[in-house]
This record gives sequence, structure tokens and C-alpha cells, in this order.
Amino acid sequence: MVQAELTVTSTVSSDEQKAPSTASLASDRALTRQRQLYKKVNKDLRRGATASFKALRSSLETYPLYPYLLYSRISGNIRLSNEALVADFLRDYPTLPVTRKLRKRWLHLLYKRQQWQKLLYYYDPATSSSAQQCEYQYARYKSGHTNAALSAALPLWSVGKSQPKACDPLFKLLIDRGHITEAVAWQRYTRAIFKHQFQLAHYIERFFTSAAYRDKAALYRTVDRQPALVGNYSRLSADRPDNRALIEHAIVHLARQNATQAIKHWEHYRQSHRFDEASQGRVLARLIKGLHKQDKHAAALNYINANIVVANSTLLEWQLRILLRDNNWQVIKPWIHSLPEAIRTQQRWRYWQARAQLMTSGDPEVIDQAKTTFRELSRFRSFYGFLASDRVGNPYRMAQHPLPLKTDEIDALAKTPALQRVREFFIQGENLRARREWYQATKNFSTEQWLIAAQLAHREHWYQQAILAMSKARYWDDIDIRFPQAYRREFEKQAQEMDLPLSLLFAISRQESAFAADVTSPAGAKGLMQLMPATAKQVARQHNIRYKSSRQLFQPSKNLSLGSRYYKDMMLRFADNRILATASYNAGPHRVARWRKESAGKLTYDVWIETIPYSETRQYVQNVLAYCLIFAHHLEQTLPLLSPAEKQQLL
Repeated sequence: MVQAELTVTSTVSSDEQKAPSTASLASDRALTRQRQLYKKVNKDLRRGATASFKALRSSLETYPLYPYLLYSRISGNIRLSNEALVADFLRDYPTLPVTRKLRKRWLHLLYKRQQWQKLLYYYDPATSSSAQQCEYQYARYKSGHTNAALSAALPLWSVGKSQPKACDPLFKLLIDRGHITEAVAWQRYTRAIFKHQFQLAHYIERFFTSAAYRDKAALYRTVDRQPALVGNYSRLSADRPDNRALIEHAIVHLARQNATQAIKHWEHYRQSHRFDEASQGRVLARLIKGLHKQDKHAAALNYINANIVVANSTLLEWQLRILLRDNNWQVIKPWIHSLPEAIRTQQRWRYWQARAQLMTSGDPEVIDQAKTTFRELSRFRSFYGFLASDRVGNPYRMAQHPLPLKTDEIDALAKTPALQRVREFFIQGENLRARREWYQATKNFSTEQWLIAAQLAHREHWYQQAILAMSKARYWDDIDIRFPQAYRREFEKQAQEMDLPLSLLFAISRQESAFAADVTSPAGAKGLMQLMPATAKQVARQHNIRYKSSRQLFQPSKNLSLGSRYYKDMMLRFADNRILATASYNAGPHRVARWRKESAGKLTYDVWIETIPYSETRQYVQNVLAYCLIFAHHLEQTLPLLSPAEKQQLL
């Protein structure tokens, strides 16, 4: 994220304004000098040079980021003789994000050097990984806490996945001392099978010495690979927890291949075994989806109706979207009533209940009820509120209620050491460390503290942090903070060049990155408009845009240039339909083309959006369209949610 310059407009008349004090100017100069020294020393420490740290240490001890220089100095030379330095750092900076990393390295060194008592002393269970837990229990064993260590080691061994190699010495103790009985091994074996960890399952089989356990293991392995064998009722007749788990596992797998057969076996076992409601709900969801995938839509509807008491809300909503896709309005109306009240009264399903009323009745009273619902929904600043506004011709409501400005509280928060570090990291361009500090500092905040943090972040132009803080506080109505006009100059330039609405480009970036210019998604998408490097390279080549490496995607101007060009390509491909272009930007144009082929041009715009198969893309399209209106409001523009052409086109 590029640190924006702050412009403060005073409300005090010019003759009342006071020049900065000499002390204030000196303090500012000292801070500027410390920032310069930090940059130099930090660079030196990263390459292993320590001379500048020793020479300039006294000048930097009051700088907010000094602890990080100290960390770099210690971690670059971590050894037993430096125990005092490590101990002081762990004591003085317990909440620093890098403290956990230092503790991990220190504990591992103690483990390798067989410093068991020291390892026990420095161990912190609140921040330990699986490997550290194993090393800790091994140290306990070596320190004489034999039985307690082995008892604590058993749950670490019994998980349904392979543990780190650091656990091998501890697990060898368990095995050598006979703690891995057949019963213990069986618990881990079933977990491994259900998670399809077959290599681990094969390893565990060595602990089965009796024919009974070997036969059970063979049965589980075989049923997992051939789920139709769940129909061998006699082999799974005992109503035990492990058998119930295997039956559920097999039925779920069989449902993908032959849902009708899976239902037959499931109904048998429901009579003979005591499955809890959660288990029945999970299986029902898989059976229903299997039936639909195998084009047995009527059977799916009948079966879910017969078992609706165990159907969870996720499955019910999924089935409702199937009915919407099929334009089955007569069934939709009563089906919405089957939703739990907390779901049924959400804006989404209130909107569709009103739509179903209009589609199934010509009764003036019913039509008036539907319109009343639309008018009530039109009060909300949301996708469904905006849809409802269009239905009854009401103006869009922004429902804006800015937070009361609490300058004293904001200033107090800004002066805390953690938030000073956040600010300095952003100024230094170390944005990842800034975000980690922010997370650590705010993770236990109350709602009121989150609201103060949001105002501070907004004031400092930390866009992503301000937006996330408002979300944490669940305060939705200060749209100035939640929808900032970040990097406006760059956005305006690309909007003009691409002939795209400025509000649209703002909306996409708000949804994609919350205006964090330097973030990378788990999938590898980068920057404001979250472009994949391969996509960026392709767009640059097609449109003759200079582009050297994916690191350029962290530059707002380059990212917006390529991202807006790619979105424009999607608009051209889908005849200026923002619904389809936006869905393509998220899920890819080939998927959108396939979804359009499947819907065969029979769905209205709102139904098509609601029935997008990917929940992420569905929410993405709804958010972007709604955000467009919010940014248009900021820009003092009057725009519709959808153009007449977009509304008229059947998808």
C-alpha cells in the first residue's frame, strides 16, 4: 500500500493559527533522522552486517521500530551463549509478531542441544505448533516426567494425518514402550481412512496383530474404495461409533455414483443405527446433490420434502436456487416458508418470496403484499434493497450514519507503541509487517475499540485496515470509511481511457483488495484489482502495454491499467453486460459462457445472478453491483443498478 500524504484542513481562522513550536520541529527532525537511520541499519542487518547497528543503536532506541532491529540482530546470531539477549527480548516484547518466530527458533536450538530444562522453561503452549508440542513432550520425558509426557503424546500420535518429522523421536518412545495398542491404532486408522490418508493408513496396519483388527481394517479400506459394499449389511450390523462413521462415509461416496442406491442403503441403516441429527443432515445434503447431478430432480425434491426436519439451511437454500433456475415459482413460494425464521426473514429470501408472489398470482391483494415487501426492502443499502427499489420505482437509499468523531480516543490509540509501529512500517514501505502488527494489536479489541481503530486507519489512509475494522465492529453505515475513494487520480485516468464508469472500477477494487495495493491472494492474484500474473502478462501482450514482471502489479497505476483493460475485454466479449463481465472477472469467461449455455437464455437478470453455481462469484457480482451505486453516491452521480439493456436481456 502506498502511503498517502495527509492534508489537514484547519477550521481555525488564519490569525488564530499557531506556528509549530521549536520543540515540535526538533522532534519532527529527530524522527525523520531516525527513519533514515532505521532504513540503513535494517538493510545492513538483513545482509548480516552488524557494525551500523552497534554504532547507531543509541540513536535508535527510542524509535518505534527499534525492537525489530534488535530482533534481526539476535535472530541473525542465535546461539546458547546469547540466552540473556533472547530471554530479555521474549520478556520485553511478548506481543510482537516476530517474538513467536524467535521463540520457535530458540526452542528448536535448545532441543537440538538437549537443553531439556531450559526448553521446558521457555516453552509457550499458546503459540506452539505440532512440532513444538512433540519436542516439548520429549523434553518432559527426558526430564523425568515420563508418564505425563507419554500420556500427552498419545493425542499427538492419534491424529488422522502425518505429523512432522520432529515428532518421530517422541512417537518412537510410545511404540517402544507399548503404548500403541490395537485400540489406539484403530482410532488413528479410521481417521486416516476417512481423510483418504492411505499411506498413513498402510503404516498403521502394522500395529494390528489380531485377525479381528486386520479384518476390520481390510473392510474399511475396501468399503472406502468400493462404497457400494456398504450394502453388505451383516458386516456393519453393530451399532458402534466407528461403524456409523464408516456407513456415513460410504453413503456420501456412493451418492456421487448412484444416489438412488445410496438412499436404499441409507434408509436401511437409519432403522438399525442411531445416527444423530447432524450426521443425517450431512448425508441428506450429499444424497440430494447426487440426485440432482444424476438428473433425478423430482426424486430429489420428494426426498428432501420427506426429510426436511433434518435438512440444514444451507441445503434448503441450495435447493431453492435449483427451483429458481427451473423457474418453478409455484414450488418456490411454499418452500421459502420451510426455511428457519432467521434465514427466511433475510433480505434475500424476502425479495424472492415477493417475486414468487408476483409470478404466481394475479390477485390484487397478493400483488400489493409483494409491493409492500419491496417498499420495505428498498430502505436498505444492499443488493436486494437496490433490486427492490427498482421494482417499485423508489430512490436508492444510502442509509448513511457517520461515526461521531472521537479525536481524543483516536489520538490516544495512535500513541500506543503497537500503532506507532504500524504507522512507521507503512511509512517505511514494510506493509506486510505493518499488517501483522495491526492484527496483533487489535485481535482482542472490543466493538468500541474497533470503531476507534477504524477512524484512526481512515485518518491515516490505511484503507484495508479501516474497512476491516468496520467489519469487525459490524458497523455498516459509515460509508465514507467503508468506501474510500483511494488512489482517485489513477482510477480516474483508467476510467477515462477505458470508457468505464469510475464507480465500477472503484467497486471492483474495493471488492478485490479493499484498496490494499500490495496484497497477494492465496491463489497468487496481486494488487488493487487482484490480477493473476499470467492474466496480466496476456493482457499486456494483447494490448501492447509495457510489462516486465509481476512485481509491477503492486504499482497502482500499472495494476489499474492492466486490470481495467482486462475488464473492458470482458465487457466487449459479453456485449457490455456488467453482470456477465463481472462474473467473468471473478470466475473466468469460459465458466460464464458455460453457465449461460446451461441456462439457455431463459432466466431474468436477478434469477441468473442468484443461481450462479459458485457462491463466491454470486456474492462477488452482487457486491460489485451494489458497491457501484455507493461509489456513484460519493461521486454525486445518478446511476441505475442495471441498465435497461442489462435488465431486458434473458441470460
